[in-house]
Amino acid sequence: QLALRQQLMLDLPSYMVPNSFILLDEIPRNLAGKIDYNAVRGLAMAVVDATSKDLSCPFAGSEIAREIQSTLGGRELNWDASLVENGADSLEIVRLAMLLQKHSGHEWPLSTLYEYPSMGAILNDVGGPEIAKKRPRDFKDWRYAELERLSGLIRHGAPRVSCAKDGILVTGATGLLGRHVVRALLKSTQRPIYCLVRSPMGSTESPHKKLTQLLGVRNEALRRLHIIVGDLDQNDVGLDEKGLYALQRSVSDIAHCAADTNMLSPYSKLVTTNVQGSLNLIKLALASKASFHFISSLALFDTKPSLLATPETKIMEVDNVASGYLQSKWMTEMLLEHCATSGLKATIYRCGRLWGSSMNLEEARNDYVYQFLSVCQRIGQFPIMPMQLEICPVDRIAEQIASSVVSGLRQSVSGARIYHLCSNKSYTMDEIYAAMRHRLKE
Repeated sequence: QLALRQQLMLDLPSYMVPNSFILLDEIPRNLAGKIDYNAVRGLAMAVVDATSKDLSCPFAGSEIAREIQSTLGGRELNWDASLVENGADSLEIVRLAMLLQKHSGHEWPLSTLYEYPSMGAILNDVGGPEIAKKRPRDFKDWRYAELERLSGLIRHGAPRVSCAKDGILVTGATGLLGRHVVRALLKSTQRPIYCLVRSPMGSTESPHKKLTQLLGVRNEALRRLHIIVGDLDQNDVGLDEKGLYALQRSVSDIAHCAADTNMLSPYSKLVTTNVQGSLNLIKLALASKASFHFISSLALFDTKPSLLATPETKIMEVDNVASGYLQSKWMTEMLLEHCATSGLKATIYRCGRLWGSSMNLEEARNDYVYQFLSVCQRIGQFPIMPMQLEICPVDRIAEQIASSVVSGLRQSVSGARIYHLCSNKSYTMDEIYAAMRHRLKE
């Protein structure tokens, strides 16, 4: 059931993902042969009753439990499941943290909430006689031990293949930045492009068809686009020995755009995808003697006290990293610095805030500032805010990355190269709102 929920969460909004599933040999039907909705409803209520009678959570029927349920959209909750498994999204978890702080009298870090194995465990801590003040360990206390563990997983040796090849492997091609990088590469070079994608569980649509529709490419470009079904989280990126060897013989550059970008998730929830996935690609780059291009973030330098961010700034100087997402970027950058001393040609692109493309502003619809301004647009009211933002059209950033990947063949640079890709000016909220209003009217 957990695997089914996780797959549905990739395609559906959280409120549409069921909390539980009932396996039936056949759908109940009435005498007329139609679906017996009363019987179906009875089956569902039986599951709800069984959950509410679960003695492992003595506070399940309490006032705080009802408030939590209301905060999470009023839907029925499985108290034995985690917040994510119950379909809670980021905004709901923020509201839940505020509710728990009100009841318990102390702060509930968002990363701590993500760590809880079940909703019942949260209830036990907030409603029990002794409130457990659980706080995540400071990043400075464990980062180098984790880095040493990860570095030990890398085995340096002679490349397995050294034949001439010119393919470019791109990960995250279905994401906002990744798909624009693929488009830019298809326009700027005649080299073959390989996209590593996961096989959609339970989908009859081929990954190739789904990706080509998303990219909007056709004709000659399609002949240079190759889809490889794998999984970054697994060893050898989920390929068998034959498929892995073929990929090693095909690519000379790896552009790693894939990442779990949930800014509220703790490092422990992101390490498999963001760090182990990067590590698996680093191993591939070392085995195939390919150049490695990694997408990082300028948000690493949003520290207190502030740290001057330049491409020459050493990532080890950044020690005040609170977000699990940024911690995963820090860890991968340090791994690349380590591997660059052993011969890996690595390039790091620290990107600023990415919005929609210059031709399609709607691509920024998942950005919380864009969502806020869209609501202001709909209600016809806009607050006066002194806030300024540095934002970049995603297609312009993708073009810069693609240009660097292509030109890298003509450069011989040892060690890691670092680029900061960002806008050269900041915009007031009024300027951003005016631009949005003009584009939306069009």
